[in-house]
Amino acid sequence: SGNSGGPLVNLDGQVIGINSMKAMTGISFSLPINYAKSFLVDIEKRKQKQAVPATNRRQTRYLGIKMFSLTPEIIEEMRYRMPMMFSVSRGVYIASVLPNSTAQRAGLHAGDIIIEVNGQDIETSADLIKRVQEDSTLNLKVIRSNGLVFNILVTPETIE
Repeated sequence: SGNSGGPLVNLDGQVIGINSMKAMTGISFSLPINYAKSFLVDIEKRKQKQAVPATNRRQTRYLGIKMFSLTPEIIEEMRYRMPMMFSVSRGVYIASVLPNSTAQRAGLHAGDIIIEVNGQDIETSADLIKRVQEDSTLNLKVIRSNGLVFNILVTPETIE
């Protein structure tokens, strides 16, 4: 919403990212420009029907969520808005769940916070991405916005 899709520019006027998601007022996220450049090169090669190098082509696993890591600063801001956040000290916040995704079918909702995967604490979105790529089934420990803590089993989809 708002500036999503627009450029993230540094003080020298260089584009360093693409704005991708607004979590809440004052907290937004961006995709690094090197990711976008690599994606554009791959797309152009596919348009020209050239083989994409094996190093860039790999199967990836997918849950179907937009997420961000809960840093101390974000937790502080969220506690002000959501009292249930008082007990949260780490995890990954689900900003949205994509329709017809594995996450939606498993019962995950926007606003859920993932705090464990297969018994291991989750501190950052990178931790969750690693588990999604490595584990065939995920037992997620989730805190819902009403404070309910529960587990959900999810099997990530494989995409190319």
